[in-house]
Parts: sequence; C-alpha cells; structure tokens
Amino acid sequence: MDPLFLLLYYLIKADKEGKFQPLDQVVMDDMFPDSILLLKLPELEKLLRHVTEEKEIDMKKYYKYSKEKTFKWLGKKANQTMAALKTNKVNISARVQSTAFFSGGQVSRDKDEDYVCYAHGLIPDYIPKQLSDDI
Repeated sequence: MDPLFLLLYYLIKADKEGKFQPLDQVVMDDMFPDSILLLKLPELEKLLRHVTEEKEIDMKKYYKYSKEKTFKWLGKKANQTMAALKTNKVNISARVQSTAFFSGGQVSRDKDEDYVCYAHGLIPDYIPKQLSDDI
C-alpha cells in the first residue's frame, strides 16, 4: 500500500489552517502516536510531491495539501490498478455486474470499461471520506 494513502488524512486535516507547515506538525495524532513513524519513510519527500505544494525556508521544508495534485495522483493510481488487474487477468466482470442476472452460465468477458469502473471503485476505500466525496 502506498504510504501517501495514510498521509492524506493528516495533510487534508492540516490544510484547514490554509498554510504551509513542517511535516512534524502535520502528522500528529494522539490516538495513533506512532503515526509519526510515517515521516521516516524512505523517499518521503519525493512521494509528497504528488499531493502537496512545497516551500523551503532556511533549509527547512514546509508542505501544503494540493487537491489538484491529489486528483491527478489518484487518477494515476486507478490506472495502475486497472493495468495490474488486466495483466494478472483478474476476473472482475462478476464484481462490476454483480446485480446482473446471467442465465445458462453465461458470463460476461472482462471489458476495459469494467476494469475502469472496478479500479475507480476501489480508490474511495483508501482515502478520507471528505476527499472521496469530492471525487
């Protein structure tokens, strides 16, 4: 799982203040004190560029959540998921068309649109509800 999915909650919450902040002030959680360990992830700064704007002042980095960048990143994630499902020949038709009735054992072949629907349907399970509502 991409750690950015875990960080999104904190970034969106911090964005309510409307300013750039250092990550150690963004990722704070009394209920999950070990969440600060997310800041020790290798290449974290590289990952954050997908969902934040960044400023450097006096050699210290500050971040602010970017909804526009996040939507682009989520689109890429959905496309990567779709490609992985197709490459691994995962049968998703039954899942996408679960309400349909197939008589005589007739099964629909997976179509590109089925993969798109399924991949895009997975994303809301991994992001904060507020962001999911915006999609």
